[in-house]
Amino acid sequence: MKIKIGDKVYLQRYEVRHLLDTAEPIPASILYSSYTIDYGGFAMNNGGLDFACCYSDDESVDWLMNRKDIVDYDEYVNLPVDDLCKLMKRLMYDRNEVVETFRYHNEAYKAEHLAEYQYELKSYDWKKRSIDILIDAKEGKKAFIYPEDYEGTRLKASQPISGSGGRGIRAMIAKLLEH
Repeated sequence: MKIKIGDKVYLQRYEVRHLLDTAEPIPASILYSSYTIDYGGFAMNNGGLDFACCYSDDESVDWLMNRKDIVDYDEYVNLPVDDLCKLMKRLMYDRNEVVETFRYHNEAYKAEHLAEYQYELKSYDWKKRSIDILIDAKEGKKAFIYPEDYEGTRLKASQPISGSGGRGIRAMIAKLLEH
């Protein structure tokens, strides 16, 4: 997911990994920032759900804000879980429509448009994944780490941030401090 604060866009680490793993062209400014700024070696702390990757140059901000596969956190965070579930169902319905439409084209069309088709399916899948993570966060199953200057809605988690079912380092420290 992404959060826009002023003239900056913050991405969660897992989104950056997603962008770097795609075969599509990425602006040089994003590649440069992603590889030169220390993001902990892309360690997936907290499952990559921390909004730790900041982009502030115009090219990166414009490109990221126009990505349809990266969910804008502020656009969805205040929706009830039921509405988010309906949105996920709609995304899967729309994805299936794309699959069905593509199936009926001739082989020459399919060969020419395969990359676009694959990108569109991945976009639906990635957006669904992000909304699913947001639902988990709203239900207290996951936690986000927000930029310090973020003033929007922050979700509270009822489970450890470690993502390891309570067996992470934070849980071990808490257990030691209990005695």
